[in-house]
Amino acid sequence: MAHWRSCHSAWSVHHDPVSCWRRTRTEEALIARIREVAPLLVFARAVLDAVVGDL
Repeated sequence: MAHWRSCHSAWSVHHDPVSCWRRTRTEEALIARIREVAPLLVFARAVLDAVVGDL
């Protein structure tokens, strides 16, 4: 039995490498997008905290 680390399946269990690859690529794209917008979210939070603090 071989373990496939990307989707945590094993060869003795039904494993579709194509859907596994698609899922992994989708997750990688989502992680990249989150890393891209995270600084903007932190900045927006700082601005909102400043606005609320001024009230």
